Order: sequence, then C-alpha cells, then structure tokens
Amino acid sequence: DATGGDYYDFIQATDDDKNLRLVLGDVTGHGIAAALMMATARSLLRGGVKCGDDPVQRLYDVNNSLVKDTPLGWFMTFYCLELSADSSEIRWISAGHDAAIVVAVDGSVSEFEGDDIPLGVNENWAFTGKGPATIAHGSVIVLGTDGIWEARNTKGEMYDKPRLIEVIQKNRTRAVEDICDAIVDAVLEFCGDAPRTDDITMIVARRS
Repeated sequence: DATGGDYYDFIQATDDDKNLRLVLGDVTGHGIAAALMMATARSLLRGGVKCGDDPVQRLYDVNNSLVKDTPLGWFMTFYCLELSADSSEIRWISAGHDAAIVVAVDGSVSEFEGDDIPLGVNENWAFTGKGPATIAHGSVIVLGTDGIWEARNTKGEMYDKPRLIEVIQKNRTRAVEDICDAIVDAVLEFCGDAPRTDDITMIVARRS
C-alpha cells in the first residue's frame, strides 16, 4: 500500500497576518493507518496551532490524544517554524523531526534542531519551544521529511544531508519553486532505478 502519512501546512499565527507558521509532519510507516493518523493529527493541530495559540501547549494536547487513540508503535514526527514579518527572528518546536535547514545569501548553513520526542509516544510529555534565533534577509529555509535524505540508490547508499545542503547552496539565489524542483531532481537522479520506499515532502521558503 503506497498511501503515505506526510503532512505539511501553513498556518496564520497572528490576526494581522504578520506571523506565519510552517508545519511539517511525518507518520511512521505507510498505508491507510498512516494516512488516518496523519489526518487525525492534522485536524487536531489545525484546530489549535492558530492565531494566538501557544504551539507548545497545543502539542501537549495533541500528543495525549494520539497516545490514547493510535495503535502502540505508531508515532508522528512534527516540526513547526514561526516567521515574523516585523523582524528577522524565528521560533520553532520539533517533536522528533529533523532540523530545519537555513542557507544564507552567502551560502552559510544553519540547522535549527529540537530535542523533543515524536507525537504519540509518551503521554503528558512536556514539549519545549526553541528560539528566538535570527536569520538574515534572503535566506532559504528548507523543512523536509526523511524520504529525501534516506532515499537510496541501486548500491544501497543513502542520499544523506550533505548532498541536500549542497543542492540548496548551489540553487539558493533561484526562486523557491526552482529550489524545490532542483532538490527533487537531484534525489531522483541519485536513486536511478532503485525502488522508492518513502514519500518526498518538503517546504521551501525565503526570508524576505
């Protein structure tokens, strides 16, 4: 069953449209069960990670719901990064998800990690928000799922993060749509005829 459990979203964080949350999630496994868990999590998150809400508290509530309502062993990694139109600051929270990658105009790379566990693992887990941190204007922000860097070629080699970062650096001055296409093209070229076993999902944005 090829049905996947990746999830992405863009959620207004303030009534004045000046703060935006980039959201990405990845449910373990594939098939109908993964898709249902993703849909459940999306509904719970959409209902709370919105204007004025504290995403840390909302994740606490969503996590407890998923622990109670999903089969043992199923979980969802989650990443939320908040951008502000009035400053260069970002804030983020990661529930077991890989770090956001930020490539500045000069090609320098920063990764914004978290240290919380995935959603659906332990009830009453106290999640921790991170930041603020400052990113320069013109920086490219990439959030992705492990279907990118864990993609394998016919030799069984993984694509890995360094190759991804190199593609972002080489294409950092292009439009975000072109950067996204360049990443997908590079992964598919690397994999060649090897079977694809996971979804490729990403958010590519630029700090204006």
